Amino acid sequence: MSAKDTLMRLAVPSLVSKIKDRLLQVKTKVGCPPAPIIELDHRFLKVELDRSVIRNWGLSAGFLTIIFLSYGFVDKGYKSWKASEVSTLNFIDRKENKFGIEYFKLTKDDYEIRRYNRVGDDLVMSFEEYIFNTRYRKDLSRPMRRLAFDILKISFLFIGMFTFLYFFIRFKRLAPLIFDRERRIFYTWRFGKAVAQQYDDMQYRNHIQGLFIPMGTVPTLKRWGEKTIPDNAIGWLPFRIMPHGNLYVNDMAEYEGILAYIVQFMEFGREHVMPDKTEWKRKTRDFLFYEDERPADLESQIEDVLKRLESNRPAWLNDVKNHEEKGWSK
Repeated sequence: MSAKDTLMRLAVPSLVSKIKDRLLQVKTKVGCPPAPIIELDHRFLKVELDRSVIRNWGLSAGFLTIIFLSYGFVDKGYKSWKASEVSTLNFIDRKENKFGIEYFKLTKDDYEIRRYNRVGDDLVMSFEEYIFNTRYRKDLSRPMRRLAFDILKISFLFIGMFTFLYFFIRFKRLAPLIFDRERRIFYTWRFGKAVAQQYDDMQYRNHIQGLFIPMGTVPTLKRWGEKTIPDNAIGWLPFRIMPHGNLYVNDMAEYEGILAYIVQFMEFGREHVMPDKTEWKRKTRDFLFYEDERPADLESQIEDVLKRLESNRPAWLNDVKNHEEKGWSK
């Protein structure tokens, strides 16, 4: 198989129905669903999607980076403040030991008076004295440049911290992928938009970053390049299932177990995969705040998607057949 064929094989999903007989023979652990399955009863089986990887591995890392940068900036400024205080006090001690304790009241040397005024008569450099008499003092070559740079850095850290914190808290937990045994469909939603597919037409694609399940939705765009998208067109979105919620720690050997559990539930019911319980729900420990709310018109959206899928089914099945004939599908 050429490199191009290998890439295409990864890019093209396969029909679950082609391997259903094998999946029905897989021995599943009774009462112990695979990790991504979070809930099931006599009718519904729910699978967790993505486990908020973007938030837990992206926004969290960004927020912590901003925290460390802020700590570094404050720590460096504090050390500079105290080092300036110690340096100035040492300067005063040397002058008073050499010329007497009244030296700074008698001297006319502007530089030495300015140096003394960095701490004042109390011999303590306050933060205000450090800012105006040391860090941005007028005798520096470019005091305004240093001030502008500090303002820019503080603004970046402040805005960055609250931006990451806002999105970290407001980031929504993805709605689960729901398998409905009675209607023999599966669906979910994202940001108020339904995505669905007939169970008998379910596809899958194995990838190191997750088990991808293509699903249909109503296209958002009206045009694609120079082409007008038909009114009854169907859009395709791949939804990712990750056994351990991590982009890079997925064992592809576990995907078959997940598919087997889903298929056996849909074909034989809850009594087959979990005979000792009427319903089951996994305890969630993710540090999450907001759910992706279920749209009020979800059912009508699902019906619209299913009608579009049925209307486009002949052309879609023909594409699947062509891919299989080229040997790209398992």
